[in-house]
Amino acid sequence: AMKRIFKTLMLLMFAFAACAPLPSIDTPNQKYEPETPNQGDNNQNKEPEVDLSRKADLIAHYTFNNTTDDQTPNHYDAVGIGDPSYVSDTPDGSAGALKINGFKGQFVNIPYSFMNGRDRYSVSFWVKDFGMGILFSAISSDYVRSDYPRLLVTDNQKLRFYAGYDNYDTSEPFSYDCLPVMSGDWHHIVITCSPSESNYVQTVLYIDGVRVDAQDKYWSEGAAHKMVLGGDKDGVYTVSMSATYDNVRFYSCTLKTDEVKYLYNNRL
Repeated sequence: AMKRIFKTLMLLMFAFAACAPLPSIDTPNQKYEPETPNQGDNNQNKEPEVDLSRKADLIAHYTFNNTTDDQTPNHYDAVGIGDPSYVSDTPDGSAGALKINGFKGQFVNIPYSFMNGRDRYSVSFWVKDFGMGILFSAISSDYVRSDYPRLLVTDNQKLRFYAGYDNYDTSEPFSYDCLPVMSGDWHHIVITCSPSESNYVQTVLYIDGVRVDAQDKYWSEGAAHKMVLGGDKDGVYTVSMSATYDNVRFYSCTLKTDEVKYLYNNRL
């Protein structure tokens, strides 16, 4: 009798198991979302809270994905002078970038004066294989000395940023030696400007997400009628920049350090 009962129980167990669904086939795998930290959590590994879009502060954005058009609603579209070439080598491995050859007289002309009168702004861009010359500059139709903002690479491999005061250049080369980042790999450069004291503006230089230098200089409104990437400042310089650019952004705000790091870490 006991054998019959045991046999009956075993048959019932096998029957039940045969009817039960197999978790890996009949039931979708459960997806676990990462835990959301509490508002008061001081976890040091947490991503910094930053304004990632800055859409309201983005003046112009040039992705150079087979076009020199501005990707913001402002439509500050640029023009490639001298037939610069689009390349597939980019910081994030997608889309495109723009290569200019200074020996062939190539540069990017942005025929708008959107940087005039600003004492608070930021310029962010990716660049590689650059040498001595202008990385970006305002161009004035009135006074050569009011062509600012302007960032150039000096003959001693320093980055020099120009502001202005009463139509005179006021600049000092940053102490950062840019020779290690002038060729080879892509590098991210950001210049931020903001008022510091009366008649002064503080300029901060970031390289690859790291603040490497800063300076305070006199500032006054410029009279520029356009911006350029590369070029020789309408014949003022004997050297014309050769470089490859990607994701050039002009902001009407001073980017925070966390925001600069986010742009760099995400190859934006």
